[in-house]
Amino acid sequence: WSEVLIRMVIIWMVMFGVVGAFREGAQVSVDLMFRRSSGRWKRILHFLITLVAVAFLATLIWYGIDITWRTRFQQIGGMEFLPMSVGYAALPVGAFFAIISAIANYLDPRHSELETQQ
Repeated sequence: WSEVLIRMVIIWMVMFGVVGAFREGAQVSVDLMFRRSSGRWKRILHFLITLVAVAFLATLIWYGIDITWRTRFQQIGGMEFLPMSVGYAALPVGAFFAIISAIANYLDPRHSELETQQ
């Protein structure tokens, strides 16, 4: 049961790590665009990035709720006392908090990794 429990805890940790990454604005793929842009284009770029991220996370919530609901009666092998939906619930829960973090980052931007980059 310990290996199964560790796997489930890691899934939950990753989803809450995503929440922290969205709050800090640590989307690695857009760092170059932020460095190269300034002024109005930077504000537009930040809005578009936030919009796409929120749309993706909303999709993750939608399908995460669906798969969590579908697996509510399945048992986890090795841990018969927990339904499979506990593991899948990390998707919609983490995505929900990540949406809040993405919006918080848009309203109060934090891109400290860009300022300390050499």
